[in-house]
Amino acid sequence: MQLSRKAEWTTVVAMTLIWGFVGLNRVGISYLFPILRPLFHLQFTQVGLLISGTSITWAFSTLIGGYLSDRLGLKRIYLYGILAAAVFSGLIGAAWDFLSLFIVRDLIGLGDGIGWSVGQGIVGKISRPAQRAFNQGFVSAGYTLVGVGVGAFLITQIAINLGWRNVYWILALPAIALVFLLMRLLPNIQPAHRESQAGATAAKALSLKAFLGLFKSWQMAVLIILNVIVLVWITGFLGFAPLFLQNLHYSLATSGLIITAVGLCGTVGQLILPYLSDVIGRKPICTGALVISALCLIVGSLVALPTFALASLMAISGFCSFGSQPVITATIVAESVPGSQTAGALGVTNFFAVFLGATLIPIVLGAIADNVGIAAAITSIGIIQGVGVVLALVLRETAPRIIGAAKDMLSEPEGAVGTAS
Repeated sequence: MQLSRKAEWTTVVAMTLIWGFVGLNRVGISYLFPILRPLFHLQFTQVGLLISGTSITWAFSTLIGGYLSDRLGLKRIYLYGILAAAVFSGLIGAAWDFLSLFIVRDLIGLGDGIGWSVGQGIVGKISRPAQRAFNQGFVSAGYTLVGVGVGAFLITQIAINLGWRNVYWILALPAIALVFLLMRLLPNIQPAHRESQAGATAAKALSLKAFLGLFKSWQMAVLIILNVIVLVWITGFLGFAPLFLQNLHYSLATSGLIITAVGLCGTVGQLILPYLSDVIGRKPICTGALVISALCLIVGSLVALPTFALASLMAISGFCSFGSQPVITATIVAESVPGSQTAGALGVTNFFAVFLGATLIPIVLGAIADNVGIAAAITSIGIIQGVGVVLALVLRETAPRIIGAAKDMLSEPEGAVGTAS
C-alpha cells in the first residue's frame, strides 16, 4: 500500500532529524581537531585514523544491517542501531588519549552504519517514484544541515564555552529522545517474506544468492566506485578542512563559521540537485556537480586567496558534493535493483564506500599531509573527484521521467508498509 502524503512527509521529516544526528557523530569530531591535535599530540596520520574510526565498524554494520533488515524488517533494525549510536556518542568526552578516542569512534560506527542503508531503504520504499530523489535528498540534507551547518557552529561554541568534553553527551540527550519519538512516527515496513503470499518474491528477497548477485552488475560496480569518491569528499575534505584552515591561521571560531557556510550551501544543494535530477536526469547532475567541486578544491588548495574567495569556493564545493551525494549514494542505487533488495543494495555500495572512501583513503590523506602538506591532501581529494566525472558519464540513466518507466518500490507486494505504531 502507498502511504498518504501526510504520513509520507511525517516519516521523511523524522528521518531527516535523526540523520542530522548521525552527521554530528560522523563529521563533528573534525571541528574539535584544532583542540584535540595538540592535546593528544596527534600526527596527521592519527587524525586520519580518527576520521576513519567510525568507518571501520560502519562498513560492516551497513552491509549486515541492510541484509538483515530485508529479512527481519527495517524499522526495528534501524531504531536499535540509532539508539546504540546515541549512547556510544556520549562517551567521546571520556576519552583520555588517541586509542581510547579511536575505540569510542568505532563503537559509534556500529549504530551509524545501520542508519544509512536501512534508513534510506525506508525512505525509498515509502516515497512516490517521481519524488523519490527529492525525499532522499531531503533526508540527506539533515546530515548536512545539522551535522555540518549547524553542527560546526554548535560544536565549536560548546567547546569554547563549556569545554570539548561536554559536547557529545549534551548532543546525545536529544538524540535519544528522538529515537523514542521515531518509534511512534515511523511506519512498519515488513520484511520481504511477510510482504507477499507469492513464494517466488519471498524467495528472491531472502536468497543469499540474489544478494551476492548484486556484486556482478556493471551498474553496481560503477556505483560502488562513485560511492567511494563521495565518501572521500565527506570524510576527507570535512575531516581535514578545519586543520587546513588552521594552517592558514584562521581561529577555531572563524573556521567553524566557514564550515557552517559549507554545510548551509550543501543543504541547499541537497534540496535543489536531487529535484533537478528528477527533471533532467541523474547523469547530467552528477557529472556537472563532480566537475565543479573538483575545480573548487584544486584551486582553493593551490592558490592563495582572500577569506571570502576561499570560503566561497569551499561553499560551492559543498553545494555540489552534498547536492549530488543522495543521488549517487541512494537514488540511483535504489533505482538500479528490485525493490525487495533496496536495503541490501544500499548496504553493498555503502560497505565498499565506507571501507575505502571513509576508512583507508583518509589514512592515506593523513600520510600525505604529514609528508607533503595539508594543502596537498585537499588537492588530492579534488583529483579523486575528477576521476568520478569519467565514471558518472558511463552510468545508466535511471530517472523515471527520463526512461519513462517509474519503478514503484512499494508495488512489489501490497501491504508492505503499515501504519505508524
